[in-house]
Amino acid sequence: MHHLIELFVRVSDSIKHRLTTVKRQFQGLPFAHAVMDLRTEEHTQRSFGLVVIRFVDPTITFMQVVPQGTSLFSGRRISDMISRWFSELLTYFGLAVGDVASTTTDSSAKVQKAMRLLPAEWVLSVSHALHNSVNHALGGASASGRHDDVPHSAQRETGEKPATKELVKRVRKLVGLFEHSERSSAIYRELVAEGEDEARSLVSDVTTRWRSTYDTLARSYTVYNRLRHIFDTADIGARALKCRSSSNDWNRMR
Repeated sequence: MHHLIELFVRVSDSIKHRLTTVKRQFQGLPFAHAVMDLRTEEHTQRSFGLVVIRFVDPTITFMQVVPQGTSLFSGRRISDMISRWFSELLTYFGLAVGDVASTTTDSSAKVQKAMRLLPAEWVLSVSHALHNSVNHALGGASASGRHDDVPHSAQRETGEKPATKELVKRVRKLVGLFEHSERSSAIYRELVAEGEDEARSLVSDVTTRWRSTYDTLARSYTVYNRLRHIFDTADIGARALKCRSSSNDWNRMR
């Protein structure tokens, strides 16, 4: 425990020194772009927040990224509390609200309102908007339990799409198969597919990563020609055949 505390202090002091130095170089001008994400721990009421500071180092004119670590968010998740938590975290690392030129967050209404209470310009996360749009199109709910950026009337009209969800399920299983089966992966890479110079890797769908479902489906769609030939080979196993998708499936998805 003693070593963990010592490590925390060292890392925190290093971040403070780095931010204080660049803050001095900008001589009071807003220079930082802050990216914030709040997430509630599964099956609990505890929430945690992550803030990442980005800025251009004037000495090397290169973008620097400084994660401020994950911190416990205590209290109710209302706009005033979120704004206060964010400001206090900045203060801990030697920054003021006025040092932040812009912020990026998810599309949650409460988080948006919290960021608009600050003088910095708020920028919507395109990844999160795409994440919600894909989930809406699939007939599912967003990470927050509803579609924050989709009108309620549209949400009611979406409904369940069992055929589409089944295709997504098969794609996820297929990606997992290629990740854990050297034989299937080798067949995929070595197959000669018309119009493709080399095999592009499939992309895993990570539930906690915004837009990953879109990336998974988009990559699978663009390499469908290769996948189609794989299912026609004699070497592919029965497990992979269960994940087979047809052109009709992808036309429906498109």
